[in-house]
Amino acid sequence: MSLSMPLNILVIGATGVIGAPITKAILNAKSSFGRIAILTSSATVTNKASQINSLKSQGVEIITGDLSNEQDVKRAYNGAPHTPSLRTPLGHHHD
Repeated sequence: MSLSMPLNILVIGATGVIGAPITKAILNAKSSFGRIAILTSSATVTNKASQINSLKSQGVEIITGDLSNEQDVKRAYNGAPHTPSLRTPLGHHHD
């Protein structure tokens, strides 16, 4: 019998057009994961408050930060080796 640590996951772009359904699928399988976290901007927390609150109520850790800030990104990655980045290319941001 193999005892393995639960998989921690960080989603970047979790509230976007592509990221939202993927995040929903991750949450539907949340018993397979340990920590589920998202990295999102403070603007998204404000502009998509209902979506953010729904994620929080489902146990998602909300990490507010800026992808262009190295410290924010390092803080978000801490403890989450598996990170699907669902961001659109710079200049085409829909989050």
